[in-house]
Amino acid sequence: YIGQLLNTDNERQIGLWVSLFHFFSLLCFCLATPVWGRLSDQYGRRKMLMLSNFCYAFLIPLMCLAPNVMVLVLIRSIVACLGGMNIIAKSLVSAQSPNERQGFALGILSTAEWGGLVLGFLLGGVMLDRFGFMTGFLICGLMSALAGLMVYNVRDECSARSAAAKVPLSFRYIVATHFSLPSMEKIVISAILLFIGVQFLRNFDSPYVPMMVKTAFGAANVAGNTGVINAIACTGGIFSGLLAGWLCDRVPARLI
Repeated sequence: YIGQLLNTDNERQIGLWVSLFHFFSLLCFCLATPVWGRLSDQYGRRKMLMLSNFCYAFLIPLMCLAPNVMVLVLIRSIVACLGGMNIIAKSLVSAQSPNERQGFALGILSTAEWGGLVLGFLLGGVMLDRFGFMTGFLICGLMSALAGLMVYNVRDECSARSAAAKVPLSFRYIVATHFSLPSMEKIVISAILLFIGVQFLRNFDSPYVPMMVKTAFGAANVAGNTGVINAIACTGGIFSGLLAGWLCDRVPARLI
């Protein structure tokens, strides 16, 4: 799609904008995710999950109207700022699940996430090859709206707010609380560093997979071939989610 907007086959130029597209979207996502977490704690996870999905439903189709690649990157960055649904969904599932079944519940959610990726890559690739990018973006928006409606029918999350939470707080205290990092144990810091390393390795070459597919198989059916390759790669996540969830209820999380 970026190649079409640039109206060029120059791989170096396309590669530069592909990297900028991913960089700014991930940067905005990284900066906005803690904000979404804070808002979900304050106003409720269910409400924030609905808001995130409905914002996606409105903004993603706008990418098919981008007049140039700079506007596309801008829209994608704004979309990424509203993309706190994954962490909110995990938090909501964790809050709704019994303590002895936390691992299983989160494992099922992980399996659903990877299963959705498999279907998305396969169907998305076929859709783009047959009907074009505009149809693909519109269907993404429609699916996000459907997800928001499904969350609307979820029962209210379990929450027990203390009476102390209703006491008026000073503006200075609120600002200090919102812009300060929570205290973390060593295991949390270790997990954060581990996630940084894993995500770096997983995403280092992912922006350029369609370009590599085009080089290997030719310009025909690029989206479909890319979808199949990514779908096969994601099938491992389906089984790992189930296995990890099953283990977490039986084996200490630190050991895993």
